[in-house]
Amino acid sequence: MKKCTPLIVALVFSVFMAAGFFLPGPAAGQDAGNLYNWAYAPAFGSGAYRVAGEETFVITFRPKIDLRRQVEKKIGIKLTLPLSFGLQTLDINEILGDGLPEQLTTVSFVPGVEFEIPIGQRWTVKPFGNFGWGTSFDTDRTAWIYFGGAKSRYIFNWGKADLGFLNELLWSGYQPTPGKTDDYARFMLGLEVDYPIGKVKFRNQQLLFRPHILYYRYFNDLEFVVPPPVERILSLEEEVELALAVGTKEPQKLWFFQPDRFGVGLLYSQDLKGIRIFFSSVFE
Repeated sequence: MKKCTPLIVALVFSVFMAAGFFLPGPAAGQDAGNLYNWAYAPAFGSGAYRVAGEETFVITFRPKIDLRRQVEKKIGIKLTLPLSFGLQTLDINEILGDGLPEQLTTVSFVPGVEFEIPIGQRWTVKPFGNFGWGTSFDTDRTAWIYFGGAKSRYIFNWGKADLGFLNELLWSGYQPTPGKTDDYARFMLGLEVDYPIGKVKFRNQQLLFRPHILYYRYFNDLEFVVPPPVERILSLEEEVELALAVGTKEPQKLWFFQPDRFGVGLLYSQDLKGIRIFFSSVFE
């Protein structure tokens, strides 16, 4: 079996991205239950998640367009375009063999606006709000999806390292058709580090070791419906993410996206385990 990299998977998705929006619309029906609600995919991000022994796969793109750059004391404004896909598998052979549309389980697009507000030279605050729509192909359910909140980062130097203290307040919800509205809120507290790897350079930029540790606390428990034969509800109250990454200060242009790092994070809580792949800071 041939191995694939996340970059190859991302390239495959870019080719079929538009096709996902032109698939036949699902008819309304009874929800059979999801491993976790697919409408939260834009908030959870790319990765493989395991709940009670079952797995689900999500790939999320988060392109941003500068409407006004943040310069000196001026507030920056960005158009954000989160686009998420649920997959039955990440096996590139099955994706190419069966065709990407056959492997898709969900698609959601939740555009929004983000403001970048400088408070002094070291502290930046970013309020944001998003509203969009998604569909689940395997449960015949569509939903209006929305989320908003604010995040901040305070940076200071410690020897050769740049440390960033992070926090975020997020509220996320959805209105399924048919069904009733559901939502959750969480608080994140974290620390990320930029440490130079000797004199190693990548494309004339200093290569950095960029680990982070994040703690999430959910104000109202985030519930996961485990499908048959288990048929039970799991509640997520808190979780921790430990991540390792390497990258550069300035983003690198790679085809259709511009990552500033490549990282893998391990999410852990009592009932949920996940591996998250990321290409930028959680602050971005």
